[in-house]
Amino acid sequence: MGAMAKFKNSYLVRLLVSYILLAVVIIGLFGGILYTRANQMMVKEMSQSSNRSLESIRDFTEKEFLPKFVDTYKTMATVMPEMLKEIAYLIDYPYRDNSYIIPTFNQHLKLASLANPGTKNITFYFLKDDIIIDTNYFYESPDRSPDLPFIEDIQNIPVHQWFFRMSGVDNELEAKQHRVLTYVSTLPQRSVGDQIKGYMYVDVDLAYLDNTLQNILAPQLETLTVLGPDRQLLLGRLPNDEAALQATLNYSQETTSGFEVKEGKDYREVVSYSPQSYSTVGWTYIVKKPMNAFLLSANSFKRDIIQGCIALLVLGVLISLIISQRFYLPVKKIVAYIRKQHGQMLFQTNNEYTMIDSVLHTLDRNLVYQMKTRRLYDLLNGNPYKTTGVRLIPSDAICMVAVVRMEHGYSEEFKRCYEWWPKAFSCDYDILNAKDLAFLLYVRNEELSSIAQVQAHFADFKSVINDELTFSVGIGHVVSAEEGIHQSYKQALHALKYTFLFGGSHIITYEEIAERQSLQDKIPYDQYQNALRAADTEALERFMAEFASAIHRVPLQVEVVEFELMQLISRLSHVIIDLNLHEVAISSSDLLDNFRKTTIDETLEWLQSINLRIAEYLRSRTINPHAAVIHRLKAFIDEHLDEDISLDTLSRQASLSPSYVSSLFGDILSVSFSEYLTNARIERAAELLIGGTRSVTDISTAVGYRNIQYFCRKFKEMYGVTPTQYRNSRGDAAVLLATKA
Repeated sequence: MGAMAKFKNSYLVRLLVSYILLAVVIIGLFGGILYTRANQMMVKEMSQSSNRSLESIRDFTEKEFLPKFVDTYKTMATVMPEMLKEIAYLIDYPYRDNSYIIPTFNQHLKLASLANPGTKNITFYFLKDDIIIDTNYFYESPDRSPDLPFIEDIQNIPVHQWFFRMSGVDNELEAKQHRVLTYVSTLPQRSVGDQIKGYMYVDVDLAYLDNTLQNILAPQLETLTVLGPDRQLLLGRLPNDEAALQATLNYSQETTSGFEVKEGKDYREVVSYSPQSYSTVGWTYIVKKPMNAFLLSANSFKRDIIQGCIALLVLGVLISLIISQRFYLPVKKIVAYIRKQHGQMLFQTNNEYTMIDSVLHTLDRNLVYQMKTRRLYDLLNGNPYKTTGVRLIPSDAICMVAVVRMEHGYSEEFKRCYEWWPKAFSCDYDILNAKDLAFLLYVRNEELSSIAQVQAHFADFKSVINDELTFSVGIGHVVSAEEGIHQSYKQALHALKYTFLFGGSHIITYEEIAERQSLQDKIPYDQYQNALRAADTEALERFMAEFASAIHRVPLQVEVVEFELMQLISRLSHVIIDLNLHEVAISSSDLLDNFRKTTIDETLEWLQSINLRIAEYLRSRTINPHAAVIHRLKAFIDEHLDEDISLDTLSRQASLSPSYVSSLFGDILSVSFSEYLTNARIERAAELLIGGTRSVTDISTAVGYRNIQYFCRKFKEMYGVTPTQYRNSRGDAAVLLATKA
């Protein structure tokens, strides 16, 4: 019989090993197919995404953006037909015979430039009088134009095509601000040779084109580089590394568009390119995107691989069970064995079914633990009849609830430490949240001092872990039935509230706090309020000391302390509202939200700091005799933002010298006059942008800015966006003000 059993065991081992090898082969083939498919999908997704981005950018640039500037002459002729007469006159006749035409023509050019966003300049060069007119100036001689080198060579420049240049500047700093694309056409239109009587050229701001194209790309993922016909940089930036730079420039010589994966020490990215041969203007487009942007589909298929492997493993287990049933032991005997041996685990044999039995027993223990944990949760929350079949309290024991609250939220770490610590009591416990754990501790009926023992139990544990985990414990009354666990739990939570009075890291029993008193003496809050209004620091310190003494003099209920604190907060809030001290001290809403600190002493210390801040401010406001004057000048500024306001203006209003008015702004408002004026104007502009449909130019004038560019720059410095972007992207005024703050 022993030989037969050995043979069976050996055969079963061989059978299982053979099946495992077969399963590994199948899983390997299946996984390989899925991984190949995932990689193919990733390559396909990268190719499609790259082509879409490049085609969108190229089509927008060459079919929408640039053509509208090429058609500038037609647009002007359609919208302002009188310009054709002006151009025809300036081509053939001296302008001095009809000089009024110059300012009119200049104004028309400005309108045409504004009507086509992105236009840097529109310039006409008339050969007859050798004059130049652009959107800003009239030059009687090309020598006065900043574009003189360009004008002198204009007859050698190819017409009716785009090219890159630096507009009218020589130094590098200015050049960065005037990178333009230029399109030159002849006058009259399409004239050649001796028929040419002048030139018109349109300058397009490359920075505007760059911002426009960036909006088409995926935000914070894709970066764009555009090279001109001569491989010069138009948009984006080139790599610093020489090899990477040369590789980037070589894309322009490719014959077909495509992509490739670039890998470095700290990066992996996909580079997609569209060479010159695909562009109507001879440009090369290059888009770079981090590799992780393409991994969504691949990750999906990897999940398919895992699920497939799990399915194969499950199938393998089923096949293994079927084979075992047929060739080894009947399922009936296994079930009988489990029932018979429940609770006993054998580790002295390599028999597979004994291992299965061990697993079943482990699952059984886990199930019991889960049922007990669920039962404990229901009992703590007052639902003793929600789960049945599990009794927590032993028949010869009583219990109590203790709630452990971690100061820094390490409840899982506490649980691990407690599991390894030798316990004086049997217990069940559960993690309630990141900070709290609930313990149900069982003690024998004869142990009358059980609460003191539990208190000592947690004190010993605290001494063992030292300061590694800081926690407080609340302990409820002893109960003998499961129906009383909920009440004991509430008592433990109530005891924990007293850490506000005792401080953190305390072990508090409900017995200790059950007999605490109410406050007998009335606290004179009117004295506090009067002292605060009078900025009497000594009276405030005396009151706060007396308040703390009253709180600590007798053992008070925590609810009483909280009520008295609310009385104090209410008086402080009244003073803040009455004296408009929200900006000086704290707003009333923030005061109510934030006044409660970890302990009563910390709370009183924080409140005293606010008291002293208010008193100091009130004293300083009382000391300065011109505080009212400054506040009157503030009102004057707010009512006359559309006017030119200077220190001289304010000095006449206040009958004080300009320098003294300037110093008063700094002393009383803690801000300079110019900063206050700028902030007031920009904030008023933000309100007008939200609340109406007036143009940005009108709003600029309404708040005192005559230069629209200067207004836009100041607005962007404060809000981070232009006025138009601010109006388009922010519809809710409350959200806007909160964002600015």
